[in-house]
Amino acid sequence: MKTQAKLRTTKMEQVSYLGTILRCFSSMNIDELQFYLKDEYSYQDTTKEVFLNEIARIFNEHKKAGDTELLIYQGKCAGEGCDNCNKGGYRFVGNHSSDYLDLIFVMDTDDIKDIFDCSGLKTIESHKELQDKASIDILSDDLITFNKTSEYWANVNAATAAYKEVMTACPRILTYDEMCYWLDRHAITIKDIANSDFINSRMRWGTFTKLYEKLSDFREYMAVYETAFSRANDSFKQVAEEKDLITWMLEYETMFSKVPYYFRFGILKDGEGYKSEHIDSIIFMGARFIEAFRFIANYYKHHLAVLNKYGIYTDDEIPEVIGHKEYDFKANPVYSLKFHLEKRVEAAGLGIHLPFSLNGYTDAQ
Repeated sequence: MKTQAKLRTTKMEQVSYLGTILRCFSSMNIDELQFYLKDEYSYQDTTKEVFLNEIARIFNEHKKAGDTELLIYQGKCAGEGCDNCNKGGYRFVGNHSSDYLDLIFVMDTDDIKDIFDCSGLKTIESHKELQDKASIDILSDDLITFNKTSEYWANVNAATAAYKEVMTACPRILTYDEMCYWLDRHAITIKDIANSDFINSRMRWGTFTKLYEKLSDFREYMAVYETAFSRANDSFKQVAEEKDLITWMLEYETMFSKVPYYFRFGILKDGEGYKSEHIDSIIFMGARFIEAFRFIANYYKHHLAVLNKYGIYTDDEIPEVIGHKEYDFKANPVYSLKFHLEKRVEAAGLGIHLPFSLNGYTDAQ
């Protein structure tokens, strides 16, 4: 310990403490940050260890993007109404990617008492055009104020074990019956977590609760429409031209609109099964899954192309109509083919001609 203290003192004589820390950030040297940052302080309301784990993750992303250093620009928080407004900080910009991280430094003379993310930093000097902004993501149960009780740890351990049963290192082959067994087996864990006064998705068990919710929603969806999937798929085989496709889509539009969000798009064939881009390491296998995913994939493949051709909104109007209910068919009919076709009929009855592909998309199938 004396040797380390002597080394720190020697280096600190050469440059200020703040300058040393900034140099560590610029060179993306996580080991030196681990050495120089003080253990007695918290950073962004968490421990030094947790904070630096997040910094290391951000450094790795910069390095993957080809950055060899982070360029430093001094600034201060300019967020109106923010408690940190006018506090000093720095912007760290990747020298290749132009991705960046904004941090506030709370100083007491040359001592750094705290470092935390800033969403409203304004730099003194101008710099090149920025790309993606990184954020430090601290879980609720990693905050220094969080009380980790025995009940909490029991829920964390149960959730972690349950998650690992499905999310294995190699892609997990999952049948419908296996999914239902897993959901039923761990329903008590979900109940215990839900009965706690915790924020589920922002805790260590968040990966488990999110996966449970996705699979549970899909089971409920399949329970409603399971007998209709094969009928829809057989009917799709008879589609020969666009009018047949439109008839098919109108018949099954409600069924598609009820598909849970994470299964509505990004469905890909994988060997004899299917996988979702939104759920890593699971291949859904078996006749019951295959019928469901085949329907979803077929519908989604043609949905936007036909919708873009017959939609009544221009490209500029669509964002205004979508608002914050993009996937709510009842509150927002912008994704309903039936809605657009009915409006076209109404317009024609009034002598109004609506051209096709109003949003500029012309590759309708």
